[in-house]
Amino acid sequence: METRRLSVLSLIFIVGLAGCSGMAPFGESENVTDTHDLSYPDGYNESGITDPETAVNQHKSVLRDSESLTLKLNATAQFSVLNGSLRFHAEQNTTSERGMLSMAGMVENNTFMEESEYNSNGTTYVMNKTEEEPVQYEAYQESFGSQPTFDEGYVSEWLTNATVGEPTQITHNGEQVFRYEVTDAAAAEPFGLDIDDNITLNDLNGTMLVDENGIVRSFSYTMNYTTADGTDKMLSADYRISDLNATTVEEPDWVETAKEQV
Repeated sequence: METRRLSVLSLIFIVGLAGCSGMAPFGESENVTDTHDLSYPDGYNESGITDPETAVNQHKSVLRDSESLTLKLNATAQFSVLNGSLRFHAEQNTTSERGMLSMAGMVENNTFMEESEYNSNGTTYVMNKTEEEPVQYEAYQESFGSQPTFDEGYVSEWLTNATVGEPTQITHNGEQVFRYEVTDAAAAEPFGLDIDDNITLNDLNGTMLVDENGIVRSFSYTMNYTTADGTDKMLSADYRISDLNATTVEEPDWVETAKEQV
């Protein structure tokens, strides 16, 4: 799907939530059971991330070669008055040549903007909805192969800048993974999701799950930071890769209406 969309959504999030505050959970529980003996993927060892560039390239390469996957990124930012959050959900299946993405910005659990796309059989359907405007649909010809893959820019920066400790081996949702605790970062900006510039990190705590193939299955964190004007803020984010090689990409319900109107 289109890599530029994640940055665009971040911009909408900033503009739409001016004057917002609060935190909201991702809504997906973690299932941790037994430990297992795993081999460390390239770029990792018992001390943490040994080679960030290798870790990043390995993550990208395995995802690029996978037949299908589901990606979710949810974030909540603290401003001054209200709770604000954004949600990004994307699915891709290269075998069936279908993909979808949906993005939403919310204030106090009320959605103020939503955009969804679905690509199949060489056609991309788009649905846009805001509080002020009625639902709008459009469609255009676009081959599946011409669409860029999922945006991994944030993950690349996280792996490059995160400070992690000794891992534990766990089973998470049926997958054997390494669990690393994120305790600090060399730079604050990559974790701020482009919401503020020139920020100073006060503290950052999170968890990263990495499988034996080097895929970052989950990266979640909460950070407290100070902006250039001295304002203290909080942000939490939760990134997850799931249903690897098992994502079918079903046609969303709204696509039928789009086909009738465009």
